[in-house]
Amino acid sequence: SPWIFGAFAQNTTTRWMYGHLNTYVYAKVCWNNKTDVNALLEEYYTLMYGKGREEMKLFFETLEKIWIGRIVGRMVDTPLGPVPSQPSDYELFNSIYSVERLAMLDGWLKSAAAKAGAGTLEARRVELMRREYFEPLSKRAYKYLDSTDVKRGLAWRSEKLSAPNIIPNATF
Repeated sequence: SPWIFGAFAQNTTTRWMYGHLNTYVYAKVCWNNKTDVNALLEEYYTLMYGKGREEMKLFFETLEKIWIGRIVGRMVDTPLGPVPSQPSDYELFNSIYSVERLAMLDGWLKSAAAKAGAGTLEARRVELMRREYFEPLSKRAYKYLDSTDVKRGLAWRSEKLSAPNIIPNATF
């Protein structure tokens, strides 16, 4: 610490809120580089979410583990060295952010909001995180799953093909 005379932080997310914890920790560590980051995060969860702290901690830690371990942290060795390998949409929404995992994340948010107490500042913060983190993710996941669902695709195709004169003289 005696040799540090400056620092640089870059947040390259598409939504500022996605990096809010990084920015918070960075600012606190810059202020005091002996900051216990784990204690700081425990304080953050308590002050921000009150009685819903445990669920919100699970929510954010799960998102972080997924992001680091299964999305941006996936490396593939190539002749030129390791390169990042992003998952396909199929893997992203059938495995990584599966319907079951989305239900788990949603359950933690609901539980945290209920524990925080209706109308409290802490419950409003939980809802902010739902709106900023969970809703964009779940909307994208369900849009993808809906567009690739075989039953829905067959229903759409049969509706279109059964209409008169769509394909003249065709037999099925």
